Amino acid sequence: MNINFIIAENLKALRTERNLSLGQLAELSDVSKVMISQIEKGDTNPTINTLWKIANGLKVPYTSLLEQKENDTCIISKKDIEAQLTEEGHYRSYCYYTSTPYR
Repeated sequence: MNINFIIAENLKALRTERNLSLGQLAELSDVSKVMISQIEKGDTNPTINTLWKIANGLKVPYTSLLEQKENDTCIISKKDIEAQLTEEGHYRSYCYYTSTPYR
């Protein structure tokens, strides 16, 4: 996977889970809003110095911007899912997704 894409995903996730705007993160990290936006889009190749400043602004280790997250996907087969029928039995519905607060 492209390192810029990994950095982009991690930066956007860290910023949004802290409810920070681009401007707020720019102030905390002393990196411009434009640069942060370009990094989040994967449009630029940030220097280690820029990543260090952003990580310090977010109060996380700079390596947290570089770590590739594990894929939590799993394959579900139709035969493993119980069909939900209407009272009249006219159609069936198959729920392939669990109800979780993170979905």
